[in-house]
Amino acid sequence: MSFLSASNLSRIITCPPSAFLPKEKQNFSRNAAKGTNIHAFVNRCIELGEDNARQELPARMNGKAVIDRLQVPEILKDLSDIRSEVALRWDAENDVCYVLGGNIGRNYYKAGAKDYDIVGSVDIIATNNLTGNLVVIDVKTGMQVVEAITSEQLQALAFMVARSMGYSGSVETRISKVNEDGTVNSNFHTITPEELSILELKFKGLRNKVLDNLNRYKTNEPLDLRESDHCKWCACAKHCPLKNAEPCLYIREDVEETK
Repeated sequence: MSFLSASNLSRIITCPPSAFLPKEKQNFSRNAAKGTNIHAFVNRCIELGEDNARQELPARMNGKAVIDRLQVPEILKDLSDIRSEVALRWDAENDVCYVLGGNIGRNYYKAGAKDYDIVGSVDIIATNNLTGNLVVIDVKTGMQVVEAITSEQLQALAFMVARSMGYSGSVETRISKVNEDGTVNSNFHTITPEELSILELKFKGLRNKVLDNLNRYKTNEPLDLRESDHCKWCACAKHCPLKNAEPCLYIREDVEETK
């Protein structure tokens, strides 16, 4: 089964076949475990309050040093109506977005998602008390610097949140980067209703391109494969024709460079 995950859209835009090529199970690194634990702690702070969430922390866990110093109020400043870990499904074929629920652990299929739906989980959805706008926040850990203005993941999530909630205003997107010393650096971008309409067309077009490549894959026709930095972490690498077969059989020469 394959769906288009918001967190992988940047890779899929670069290389559409990576959405459906067979994937290898990837090892869960210590850094990944740390990031998962930090996200889970922020989620518990929203559910229980920070004091109660801290009381249930184990004595030892990956990321404990960061969590002990994490400035949670900096992430939630000036926000109300806060919800966390909200899973979403965009049935682009029928043009409907659904809220699948909270804390489903990325089990999108069990929650009703179908192949080649666009799915994703939002770390935080809230209302900005100062502007009244809907806010969509992606909490990041690790060394990579991500900007809200260029994040395809946030763009897709913002559209899905707005559509599923029947919201017609601007959506404020935010990257909240958790540093090793527990401080939080955030960057912001506001997406207007007009821009949300453009994003809808962008991601519908991407889905169509994935399905077109899937049909060509089934008939052994050339694919829109594209080698880039994403190959270092792509779970499809072992099965990628670009890596493991004669490139001339698979690479289309008329593919435009990804901007």
